[in-house]
Amino acid sequence: MGKKQEQDLRIMEQVHSSLLDTIALRDAEIEVLREKLREMVAERDAEIAQLNAQVAELQAWKDAVPVDAITEIWYSAYARTGGNDDSRTVAKWFASIGVVTSD
Repeated sequence: MGKKQEQDLRIMEQVHSSLLDTIALRDAEIEVLREKLREMVAERDAEIAQLNAQVAELQAWKDAVPVDAITEIWYSAYARTGGNDDSRTVAKWFASIGVVTSD
C-alpha cells in the first residue's frame, strides 16, 4: 500500500471514529429525551387521574342535590305567590339548565 493510500485510510478511520462518536452522543441525547418524555407522560397521567377524581367528586355532589324536589318546592311557592322578578329569573335559569321547560 502506498503512502497516499495509507494517508487516505487513516483519514477514513478518523472520519469513521468521529462518526461513531457522534452516533454515540446522539444515542445518549435520544435516551435523555426519551426519559424526559416518560416523565412528562407520567406527570400528565397523574394530572389526568387527579382531574378524573375531581370530576367524580363533582358528579357525586351533583347527583346528591335533590334538583327535582327543589324545583317542585320552588314552583309550588311560585304558583301560590305569582312570583316576582327574582322568581322569574330562577324560572329562566331552570329552563336554561333543562330542569323544566319555560312557558
